[in-house]
Amino acid sequence: MTVYIVRHAHKEEGDFFNPGLRHQDQPTSREGRAQAQALCAYFEDKEISKIYISAYQRTQQTIAPVAARFNLVPVLDERLNEIDNGLFDGGTEAELQLNFPEEWR
Repeated sequence: MTVYIVRHAHKEEGDFFNPGLRHQDQPTSREGRAQAQALCAYFEDKEISKIYISAYQRTQQTIAPVAARFNLVPVLDERLNEIDNGLFDGGTEAELQLNFPEEWR
């Protein structure tokens, strides 16, 4: 069995805080959507039987072209979610910039 680990594609800048995830949940950017399409070429000659993703929208958006190519429905596995950002955990981008100006640089 071969396992491929793919990090999400480039994401949008800005504040996309998702209270359900307690983290930022940025969608993919235009550049990220192009990167996602490029994954199809990489996986073209590979055998893919399952795809696991985190709950972040950017992971679904990143893998969507590959999933469509292989006619697979990605499996959401919350164990893949970010779980702890220390002092930054749960804060919006604006709150973090205000409360932690030195660390934010």
